Amino acid sequence: MEQRLELLEKALKDTQKELKKYQDQERKRDQIWASWSPPAEGQKRKTGGATAGPKTAVKPDAVLVKNQQPVTDGAPAYSAMTLKDFSKFVKDEIGFSYNGYFRSGWGTASHGSPKSWAIGSLGRLGNEYSGWFDLQLKQRVFQEGDKRVDAIVMLDGNVGQQYSTGWFGDNAGGENYIQFSDMYVNTKGFLPFAPEADFWVGKHGAPKIEIQMLDWKTQRTDAAAGVGLENWQVGAGKFDIALIREDVDDYDRSLSNKQQINTNTLDVRYKEIPLWDKASLMVSGRYVAANQSSSEKYKEGNEGYYPWKDTWMAGTSLTQKFANGGFNEFSFLLANNSIASSFSRYAGSSPYTTFNGRYYGDHTNGTAVRLTSQGETYLRDDVIMANAIVYSFGNDVYSYETGAHSDFESIRTVLRPAYIWDKYNQTGVELGYFKQQNKDVTGKKYNESGYKTTLFHTFKVNTSMLTSRPEIRFYATYIKAKDIDLDKAANNTTSILKTGRTISLPWGRRRKSGGETITERTQRKRNNDETTCNLFALALAGAAFTLQAAPLPAMPDPSLPVSHFITQVNADKSITYRLFAPDARRVSIVTGATPDSFVSHDMTKAADGVWTWKSEPMKPNLYEYYFDVDGFRSVDTGSRYQKPQRQVNTSLILVPGSILDDREVAHGDLRTLTYHSKALNAERRLYVWTPPGYSGTGDPLPVLYFYHGFGDSGLSAIDQGRIPQIMDNLLAEGKIKPMLVVVPDTETDIPEAVAENFPPQERRKTFYPLNAQAADKELMQDIIPLIDARFNVRKDADGRALAGLSQGGYQALVSGMNHLESFGWLATFSGVTTTTVPNAGVEAQLKQPDAINKQLRNFTVVVGEKDSVTGKDIAGLKSELEKQQIKFDYHQYPGLNHEMDVWRPAYAEFVQKLFK
Repeated sequence: MEQRLELLEKALKDTQKELKKYQDQERKRDQIWASWSPPAEGQKRKTGGATAGPKTAVKPDAVLVKNQQPVTDGAPAYSAMTLKDFSKFVKDEIGFSYNGYFRSGWGTASHGSPKSWAIGSLGRLGNEYSGWFDLQLKQRVFQEGDKRVDAIVMLDGNVGQQYSTGWFGDNAGGENYIQFSDMYVNTKGFLPFAPEADFWVGKHGAPKIEIQMLDWKTQRTDAAAGVGLENWQVGAGKFDIALIREDVDDYDRSLSNKQQINTNTLDVRYKEIPLWDKASLMVSGRYVAANQSSSEKYKEGNEGYYPWKDTWMAGTSLTQKFANGGFNEFSFLLANNSIASSFSRYAGSSPYTTFNGRYYGDHTNGTAVRLTSQGETYLRDDVIMANAIVYSFGNDVYSYETGAHSDFESIRTVLRPAYIWDKYNQTGVELGYFKQQNKDVTGKKYNESGYKTTLFHTFKVNTSMLTSRPEIRFYATYIKAKDIDLDKAANNTTSILKTGRTISLPWGRRRKSGGETITERTQRKRNNDETTCNLFALALAGAAFTLQAAPLPAMPDPSLPVSHFITQVNADKSITYRLFAPDARRVSIVTGATPDSFVSHDMTKAADGVWTWKSEPMKPNLYEYYFDVDGFRSVDTGSRYQKPQRQVNTSLILVPGSILDDREVAHGDLRTLTYHSKALNAERRLYVWTPPGYSGTGDPLPVLYFYHGFGDSGLSAIDQGRIPQIMDNLLAEGKIKPMLVVVPDTETDIPEAVAENFPPQERRKTFYPLNAQAADKELMQDIIPLIDARFNVRKDADGRALAGLSQGGYQALVSGMNHLESFGWLATFSGVTTTTVPNAGVEAQLKQPDAINKQLRNFTVVVGEKDSVTGKDIAGLKSELEKQQIKFDYHQYPGLNHEMDVWRPAYAEFVQKLFK
């Protein structure tokens, strides 16, 4: 114990010395910091025209090491530093900030679980039950004068009323989810023509304008990949423009199949145009157009998908503020096609181009009009009234309830008067009524109507009904559904009594609330007062508790060229391996592709800390290697090529002069497709190589589906397998037919078959069978249909080939034999087989040699002579094929093991056989 106390005392003294050093530096730099650090009490900045007075001692807010020394020279001299001290080193306006909004509640109903009904028409008070939050995180990464750069992330989420578990990711019935709704960079002051404007790039949307009482938006262009300009002062008003790209799910007429189509939205607004006292005008326009591929258009015309129709919305809004703090907004909106369809919805009417995220419907350029009025006003000092009134009608629009060529007309009225007891208490009633009539293409009429009465008492922090937060509401609600031709009321009943309470509040520092427009309230979510936390100051504060910081690694001499430190291929095709590691005691370079072929070479250390080893001249090829640094396996951090595995531990280097090179020939395209796998219920990725000049027109091309091996990724076949280079070069030589090559992910990552969870002895017993079954299902249900839909390809068996290496060879064998009718060409390169991993479908098919010989134009089996991983598998398969008299090509590569030096040439040989 005494020894520990001595150590702690010594550490404390060392820390005090370091803190004193900081204080001395601060005094010396005081004039530099003074231009932007917080002035001491009683002191004015020199820029204000007054002479700086003497410093005044300030009591520390939070003492980290409590041992304050006497104040000397009028300046605080601490042996401990406080957060206030640290904050002097940091510009207040550069740091991390957050703000947002939170809503939660509880409710019960007379008929089962309480559910919202017609919330977009009757109003939300007493008619909503889920929790909601949004949280904006902002880091100011640069500020100099009027120029600034902010990195901004917005999180939002829903917490439903029915499920008590699974807050993250449990989305049963749409109950619980969390998402990154925005992620973008916002700049100001960089555009010479608009220095006052906000210029943003990233996932973001145009500002929303909300009908708060009805819980939907009059202006809504949701966040997606985009670029935009906001608050550009043009003439009397301000100009906003946003260009946003989004992928939309386009459905077929059964609503069971979908394709993603790319859309571009242009949102333009000219706002805050002054009219008369406290009145302003905004005019707006929005246009959404699709950027479709030929295959997407083909599916519309030939496979029953709803055809896309461009859609637009135009409008204007007038805002009048009142002297007593109230306001009112009046808006006029005109839209066509799918945005017009959103106007026809009584439950929620935000101007979406989709319905619940799905694009469908026969849109015929019909139009719809919407007139809205919303706001609040003080009838007396102690009485406030909020309102939301909407009148809509449309002709020849697609209704999600009554179909194409529908007409509709609706009126919605919600009034909320309240008595103000004091600043913190209000009692009132919300009265809601709506009626909508739709007429379908046959002339049949459908009516939907109802009313709502809600009594409430609110505890809050200010008198504004729509904008002051936080608040807690207690309510009792009665809802009556009169006509329900379009939908049914909650719980299949036409009347329901509900009671409960809700709470809503802002995140961050409390800010002053009062009368403001909904536009201002929405904009405030980005621009309100923020709680600023100087991260740099906190980092320094944390250092006060650290006895000794870890040293930074040594850095190379910046005066030397980079080539002095990195691995390179020499003119004679030898390789000089280099690694900068001045503190290492022993470094070796390990070459070879498998543990059986690994060779370790000791490297020599130079005075500048660079370790080197030079090989003999090498044959043209792509070689694998890694460094052993004092027993630690390391990739070559100076190499541009790393082996793209699931766990990267090997580097690659190319000695040029073979078919693996990027030659001066016509090059195909490598495309990355991200898709939703219904078979796996997951978002997945695959790669597609298309030949040079491929445009999707002309004769359909055949397809080779190729699976990678265990522990690898699709990029392993692309980067290390060199599929694009091999295909480009062979095609240029006229040795192969034009084709597409599709490289899916062999690993399905289903919960019961995650590759990393299985030791080697368990893979054949459990992992390979489970993964192969799931991957086979994905291939047939998702991947092949995806390629058939996206590309102009052959759909007959002779136009499809299937191959794979190692684990991918097993996958090719399983899918090829279980779906023999779908493929005309099959290959397994050093693949696992049913010799060690049984599969009933494969074993049964192998006993039908006539069917295989008739169906397969070529069946290729490849292995390395010294393969220690799947040598027995291939030997067993070869024996069975010979026994059953099944035709196949067999190639054994002499002297090689389970490695790419087998699979790359095997691939090149196999593709030369295909589709001829």
